Amino acid sequence: MQSSEKAYFAGALGVLFSRGVSVGAGVLSLWFLTRILSVEEFAAYNFAMSIAVLLGYSIGLGTERSLLIRINETDPHPTHFLGMRLMKRVLALALALSAVAVSLMLVLPGLGDDPRYAAVPILSLTVPALAGSLVLITWYQANHRVGVSQSMQGLNDGTRCLFFGLTLAFGLGWSGIGFGAFLGAAVPALYLSWRARGRTLPEPSHFGLRDALEGLPFVTMRVMQIALQELAIIALGSWGSATGTSQFTVAVRVAILIESGQMVFAPTFMPRVLRHLAGGRKDLAAREYRVARLAGFLAALAAAIVLVVIGAPVLNFLSADYGVDFPAFLILIAAYLLPVGMGMHSTFLSMTDKIALSSANRVVSIAVLAVLLWILVPRYDAIGASVALLVAVIVHEVIGVLLYIRHAGTRPFGAFDGAAVLGACTTLCATAAGLVTMPVGAAVLAGILAVNAIRERVLILQVAGQLLAILRPGN
Repeated sequence: MQSSEKAYFAGALGVLFSRGVSVGAGVLSLWFLTRILSVEEFAAYNFAMSIAVLLGYSIGLGTERSLLIRINETDPHPTHFLGMRLMKRVLALALALSAVAVSLMLVLPGLGDDPRYAAVPILSLTVPALAGSLVLITWYQANHRVGVSQSMQGLNDGTRCLFFGLTLAFGLGWSGIGFGAFLGAAVPALYLSWRARGRTLPEPSHFGLRDALEGLPFVTMRVMQIALQELAIIALGSWGSATGTSQFTVAVRVAILIESGQMVFAPTFMPRVLRHLAGGRKDLAAREYRVARLAGFLAALAAAIVLVVIGAPVLNFLSADYGVDFPAFLILIAAYLLPVGMGMHSTFLSMTDKIALSSANRVVSIAVLAVLLWILVPRYDAIGASVALLVAVIVHEVIGVLLYIRHAGTRPFGAFDGAAVLGACTTLCATAAGLVTMPVGAAVLAGILAVNAIRERVLILQVAGQLLAILRPGN
């Protein structure tokens, strides 16, 4: 296998373009929606979309582990896709479950006249489109087509952004928004199916009830990871104000950019760790963890500095006349920076026989979040949801790192690395609370980034050399 540094950047380059498109399209989509919809309608849209995303990911990711494990038991084929029959069986199951979810979403508005539910049936067809796309994306990833599979997020966001723009230009209203959301989720599945035509092999094909049941802890962990922010939006839509829901949604969609570095490396991290563990090489798997953690944290810290400096005008640009809650935004940045700094311990444990522990950790953090949202959102609106999210993340990360230390037999990072992560998150919270000014907070974050870059300069130079080698013509 390639070295950790070269493999990460080889895989990441295929994902990076998609991430850039996704970020740009996501920002434009927010701008379009805030110009099309009133604050109440925008809150209703995000409430409904959060429900659709949770259902779609629950269904689509529920079969991810089965695809990854079954196909990775065989050496990847250089030109063909393995497991076509397995993928079709998984896809059929996902679409059947999606039909049940759509039925429930169509019934929900009939339970009352609350305007918060108005957008739920409009976005219901997004669920099967999203679940189907996730199955095919996972199939590509299991076949080590990481760059192609992860570029689908950019295609999704780009397609949705295009139709939202047309909706604004031609006054299509909710019809255009619903169609854009559905098509954005469906286009990746259509493209991946077309791209694999004539290049598939049927085996492995086995997928039974036992495979589905064994995947339950994995889907719990994966869905709970996504559920943190979506549950906060649903709670705000249920117990908070329309203004608070809209402000929080815009803030969280921008703050999540902090995860970009880790998300770029994660698709490469998962199959490589799985292969190392299958070969009994825990030392190499631990090295993968350290390299991915460092690269992700440095990228996240740089992004945090940029967002602290320009976050207020960006939020004002996107929010139209909804208003901005900048302290909540800073707390959300800390909530996304912390797990990147701690590393992908949940993903690591999910590739071992300790997945049930990782899933239980997710359940605990979600329970903490749900209780805090119930207590804080009715009184503090968006800022309450942000604090609840941060506390839930802290609980999850502390437990997750302890689980990693116990079962991986090594520490995920040193004391200095932990202090750097803690210092950055504390600085963001202090800035949100008004204890330090924004320029001082940004300067402290820049100092932490500079010290880490100097300290890890040898590894950074090695990575830069690998990246230049990959970019060199003929490679």
